[in-house]
Amino acid sequence: MNLADLIEKEKAKQKNTVPSSDSKNTENNNTNQSVNPNSGSKKINGIDKEKVNFKVQIGVFNPNESDALINKIRKIENVEEENTTDGLVRFTTGEFKAFNQAYDYKRKLINQGIDADTTFIIVIGEYDGKTITADEAKELLKD
Repeated sequence: MNLADLIEKEKAKQKNTVPSSDSKNTENNNTNQSVNPNSGSKKINGIDKEKVNFKVQIGVFNPNESDALINKIRKIENVEEENTTDGLVRFTTGEFKAFNQAYDYKRKLINQGIDADTTFIIVIGEYDGKTITADEAKELLKD
């Protein structure tokens, strides 16, 4: 799912929201803010910023290959494994509200011996449990 799809999906969900108490200011600054009556979370331009996170993706592997590397990755604290639709396994760790926090954790993992040359370790974004690029997540966090 790309960024445009996420924004459209969130705007469609807004039918179940009510305007915030400062709706007069909302019209003036052209920002669509609302509060979901069920969660109380603030949405800006249809996006619930509380649902945006960053993670460190350690790599995506064929589960039948790279046994030694996969075993090393599984020893990382709080590592998550996700099966992709391609039959591969994505390894991620951490959950951060800011890109810089995730990037610092990525550097820490590399310094601890997770080799960026063999694992393709990157920072990724997540919105409402769906993997997106870090750039898309940063874009969602803009006001």
